[in-house]
Amino acid sequence: MAVISERLARAVRVHIYRNYAVGGLGPTPLILGIDGPPGEGKTYSVQAVAEQEAGIRTFHVSGGQLESPHAGRPAELLRDTYREAGDAVLQGLAVAAVVVVDDVDTGIGDWGDLVQYTVNRQTVVGELMHLCDFPEVVAGRPSPRVPIIVTGNDFSRLYGPLIRSGRFRRMTWRPNFEEKRDIVAGFYPSSVAGAAGDLVALFPERPVAFFADVLSAALDELVWPAIQERGLAAVLDAARAGSHPVVHGRLTFRLLAEVAADLANQRVESHLEVR
Repeated sequence: MAVISERLARAVRVHIYRNYAVGGLGPTPLILGIDGPPGEGKTYSVQAVAEQEAGIRTFHVSGGQLESPHAGRPAELLRDTYREAGDAVLQGLAVAAVVVVDDVDTGIGDWGDLVQYTVNRQTVVGELMHLCDFPEVVAGRPSPRVPIIVTGNDFSRLYGPLIRSGRFRRMTWRPNFEEKRDIVAGFYPSSVAGAAGDLVALFPERPVAFFADVLSAALDELVWPAIQERGLAAVLDAARAGSHPVVHGRLTFRLLAEVAADLANQRVESHLEVR
């Protein structure tokens, strides 16, 4: 089961509740924005919080979908997704629904001369502001209010009026050591979960995604001998029949630490080459 930081889970759960209880508790922003360094599990955590709550459905739009060769199409997609989420609640398909837009700053952020300003960026920003101001009317049709959660790396690049108070609540997510340790332990096999803290301590500046890469690369090392010995076709046939090489019992902290050091060195070398 995914382990989610209590601090981040609290922000997500309170945001969802406040938007559905807005009539009794007073106004609250429609959008919760969670930004911070890449690879720290922002979108993953939002999804996991929703999955842990029975009856809550998420409806996703990716940052890449906020651009299109067709003018107005991304804003239409956002509007349709919001309406679909509201319909799910009305039809009893969900207790609550949330629209999640990941990497929003890549789609509608101001990246200066690096990215051309487009009509779609303008219309998406306009649509988000309209939803914030009139969350119960979509394209002239009544709709339930649906909370929106957006994730990204740098919200300072977003249009100022969109992220103003009343429309947008911002949470910057930089997990501390204990939070990162617990998240990593949550997706590591139980045989090595207890060593997650030691591994994070060895590479304290690395994001959560780095430790997921470490686990994947370590498992690569453990399955390779079977592929080498029996051949790819044979191990694929066995996998289709439900038989896989035994790896978790051979997964050790020492192997994880060696793989982590190798990956960290590769990334330092790649960074130096780019520079």
